[in-house]
This record gives sequence, structure tokens and C-alpha cells, in this order.
Amino acid sequence: MDKTTAARMSASAKRDVANVKKVFEEQFGAGILVDMEVRPGHDHDGDPVLWITYVVEDTTALDIDTVISMVRRLRERLETEAFPMPMYVDRAELEAERDERV
Repeated sequence: MDKTTAARMSASAKRDVANVKKVFEEQFGAGILVDMEVRPGHDHDGDPVLWITYVVEDTTALDIDTVISMVRRLRERLETEAFPMPMYVDRAELEAERDERV
């Protein structure tokens, strides 16, 4: 996140971003998270959502039961009413996809 974007975020939104990272690290550990993106938006019905992309070293290392419970865990910690929509991306897959675009 660049400085301009961070400066425009409300204190509540900044806490939500910090909590998105904190929940991930509490559930999976701090060592595998490579990057993270949190974007507010709307779903196809127009309801508010938080699009969360977790970039990890290896998605196969993620415990499926923990992945399934992440939405509940995130909702417990977020101040926003937006529904969290987490996605987990393997860093190698992301880099390969970027290389294909070039």
C-alpha cells in the first residue's frame, strides 16, 4: 500500500487491515505470508465486501479446516460491516501469471 492510499484511509480501515494480517498470522503463523492486499468493494448484489488476497509461500501448506474458518475469524475482528472474501495465492503461481502478461 502506498503512502497516499494509507493517508486517505480512516483509522477504522487501518485497524481492519492490521487485523486481517493479524488473524492470518495467528492462524497460520507469521513465516508464510509474503504479501497481502485488502480492497473494499461490492459483490454482485451490491453488498459491501472486503476483497482480501493473501500471497503465501506455498498454498499446500495451509490447513483446509483453518482456511474454512477464516471468514468467521475475520468477521469477529473487523470493525467494518463488509463481508470478508479471502483468497489464497501461491507466490510462484502469482509470479508465473505476471510473467505471462509481459
